[in-house]
Amino acid sequence: MKLSALSSVVIFLSSTVSTVSANPVQQDTTCALISSGSEGCDFDPFHGQRRETLKKGLFIQPNCAIASGRNAAWSKRWAWIQARGCWVTEGVLNVGCVDVLPTCDGLGSDG
Repeated sequence: MKLSALSSVVIFLSSTVSTVSANPVQQDTTCALISSGSEGCDFDPFHGQRRETLKKGLFIQPNCAIASGRNAAWSKRWAWIQARGCWVTEGVLNVGCVDVLPTCDGLGSDG
């Protein structure tokens, strides 16, 4: 019985290790929209022009972030969501989400 449990742990650990990316920038970061209602996903982090509205509780996977967008929801930090082609302010995402993102390079990876 003990050998069977140990074998299961070893198999689990080996399958877990094989899914970890060697490049942390490539890893997916999932964030939740935690605002009290729907939030805008903007064309850029500077002008407040909405591309689409995202529903409260939605999980998104931002690719990178900048620290100098317009002030919205008590923050100037914005996250780029490549899959949606728009930006979301840090203030509507779960705490710490933007902290783990790489800085957007402005060379096409961030719109």
